[in-house]
Formats: sequence, C-alpha cells, structure tokens
Amino acid sequence: AADPWLRYRNLAVAESAGTGRGFSRAALACERRATVIGGDGAAAVRLSRVAMAFGEDLFRRGVSKDEGMELAATAMRAAGQSPNWDRLLRALVTAMLVDPRFLLRVEPACAEGTCDLPPQAFAERIGFFLWSSVPDAELRASVNAGLLDQEAGRRQQVGRMLADPRAASLSERFAVQWLGIDRLESKSLDAQAYPGVDAALVADMRRETERLFDDVVRGRRPLRALLEARTTTLSPRLAAHYGWTAEAPGTDAFECAVPDDRPGGILGHASILLATSNPTRTSPVKRGRWVLDALLDVPPAPPPPGVPQIPEDPLGRAGRSMRELMELHRSNPDCASCHVRMDAVGLAFERFDADGRVRRVVDGLPVDDVTALPDGRVLEGVSGVEQLVAEGDAFERALARHLLVYARGRGTADADDALLDALAARARVHGSFAELVGDILASDAFRRRRAEEAR
Repeated sequence: AADPWLRYRNLAVAESAGTGRGFSRAALACERRATVIGGDGAAAVRLSRVAMAFGEDLFRRGVSKDEGMELAATAMRAAGQSPNWDRLLRALVTAMLVDPRFLLRVEPACAEGTCDLPPQAFAERIGFFLWSSVPDAELRASVNAGLLDQEAGRRQQVGRMLADPRAASLSERFAVQWLGIDRLESKSLDAQAYPGVDAALVADMRRETERLFDDVVRGRRPLRALLEARTTTLSPRLAAHYGWTAEAPGTDAFECAVPDDRPGGILGHASILLATSNPTRTSPVKRGRWVLDALLDVPPAPPPPGVPQIPEDPLGRAGRSMRELMELHRSNPDCASCHVRMDAVGLAFERFDADGRVRRVVDGLPVDDVTALPDGRVLEGVSGVEQLVAEGDAFERALARHLLVYARGRGTADADDALLDALAARARVHGSFAELVGDILASDAFRRRRAEEAR
C-alpha cells in the first residue's frame, strides 16, 4: 500500500498471526509518526489523536473526537494493566482492524426515493472502482475543495488515478471477470491431448490479456484495440506455444506483431480460447455464449434442466463431427431457439484449439469454420465474428454494462437501459476508457442511491 499506515496495518496482522517477522523499517517509521501525532498528555488522549489521524485512511472518512476517544478506550481495555506505548498502539491497531467501519463499506441511506451520495461516500466509490482501494489524500482533498461536484474536477481525478499503478486492479480484477478468465488457473486440459499446458503457461496467457487491457486503461490504446490490436505483449514461452518466432533473450515479455492467421485483440488470445473450452476439446457453445454475453450484450437464456450434453469422449461421438453433434443437439425444440445463433458464432472459432493454437484438422477432418447466422449471414471464421462484433456500438454497450456493474457492485435493471445506450453511443465516438469512466462518474446511477426497501 502507498500509505505507510496501511503497511503498518498489514504487518500488525502478520504479527498477530505469529509469523515472528517483527516490524519493518516502514512500520517503525509509522510507529514514530504515531508517537509524534500522539504528543504529550494522558495515554487515552494520545491514543485518541492517533485514532483520529489514521482513522481518516482506515475508515475512509473523518473520525470525530468522540469516536477517537471510544477507540482509545477500547485499546486501553484490551492492552491490560500498565501497558507501554508500543502495546497500546498494537491494541489500537487491532481495535481499528476489527471495527465494522474498516471492514465494511457503509453508505448513508436515503429516507425515500433517491438521493445524492455524500461527497466522502462518492469519493470512496471512486477509489474502490478505479483502485480497489481507499481514496488517497489528493482525492479526499478534491472532495473538501468541492472539485468532484464539477465535471472538470472529476475528469482530472480520473486521468490522475488511471495513470497510477493502483489502476492495475482494473486489468487484474475487472477485465478478467468481464472476459471470464478470472478462474483460468483452475482450468485443466487433458494432459495427453494437450501436453505442456501447465500453470506457468496459463498464467502467461492471462497476463497477455491483462497487458492489453492495461494499455487501454492507461490511454495507450483505444477501446476498440481490444478487438483490433495487431500487436501483443507476451512471454517468450507463450510466443513459442503459439508457434511464433521472436528473438527476445532474457526478457519476461516483449511486443510483437500478430500473424495474419490469427484475429486481432482478445479474440485470438489463448486465455479466452482456453476459458471457453472443455478439458478434452473446444466448446463452440461456450465460445458462442461468451461472444454474445461479453461482447454483444445479448446473453442467451440459461439451458433448461435435463438436456443431454455432447459427449466428451471421442468414442461416445460415434464417429460424428462436432458440427453434426451440435445439429443433433439443436433438434431438441427446447434448445434450438438459443443455440441456433450461439452455435453459429462458436463454430466460427473451430480453427483454434482449446489451448489457443491454430489447427487444420479436427477428428481427422479438415477444419470447417464457415457458419451461417439465423438471418442467413455467413461468418467466415473468426474474421466473420470480428466483423459482427465491430458493427454498431454493441461492443461498447457490453463493456459499459459490465463496467457499470463493477463500479456500483450490483447488477443493472431496465431503468439503466437509457444510460447504457448513451454511454455506448459516446464511447463509440471517443473510444477512450478514461472518457467512459468519466461518463459513468457523472451519471445518476453512480452518483445517487435509492432508499432502502422497507423491511
């Protein structure tokens, strides 16, 4: 953590767990800072001064004098008889770490209807949205100066915060959730069918996607680079896995051009192709569903119960191709309405195996990745999917919806449709992640909250 008190907090947890590591120089510096803040006087008064000063970071708001004295009294009771200053500080740390004001994010409720968030709660939302962390001193100062009430002030803070290293949380948390690769490390391919795909390689796959999204977050690439980027940054081992030749001795990652036989952006990333596959084979159904949900904002309905699945074992397929088995699956009227479009999109990825590599043959037959949508439109492999997703602003709408859900910590409703349409239309024009974030921060959906439902 950037704040030394937060580093001290984490070390205090390690100490109480019995690691025996002791305090680092940063923790000792923070202890000295606490001693300076405490000043002179009775122990309770000194502790209350520390609680008020550090509580602004830990509780994400100002701490009143009465609250400071309450925390000090709790610490003194916990420290026992005749404690020294160090013991009192440890007790205070413990009291603040188990306090609901630290553990929980509590936003003031509205009496009825909807109401604006108080400035401090608004800043807290921004901090956890962009950094997965508490507002820093500059963001809190902008609250006190009233700058977050102005669009220019909000956008200035967005630009500053997205340039900060802590904005990596958007790639490491939001992007992987949106794109469905947050549990990629738990995926296990059949070792005989896909030798060499180990945990380290899977981590490299995920990191390739995170790097591309981080470029978008930082403004080094536009939003549509997620679909169109013809360069990628990846590890030498992942490049070798793809079958690319690149000279990068001694480097952890390097940037290289994407060959013509792979789609641009995330559509050709091994992380996506692996996440949407089964242990022994590709899954056109999962890949089609992923495109409809993550990229086109039209998620299909959940499957009805009791529908038989396509066999995993090639022996159970009775010599039929994946396309034939899926056609048989769609013959069930309960499945046809959703699968007809989903399968067409997913089959367009068949040139890419479950481990993300290009293949020419499947089950002894040449790959057939030309499919047709219900309206008769033909998709020529993944390039056809690229064209489908690139049309209109459905991609921007999908991104805006998932980002709004992440920003607020709750799902969207029909009432949010007008906002999503507006966010998507603007994002299609400006193509900037920072602008999209600024638009979300300016919306009533982010700045306001509803009254709690009557219980």
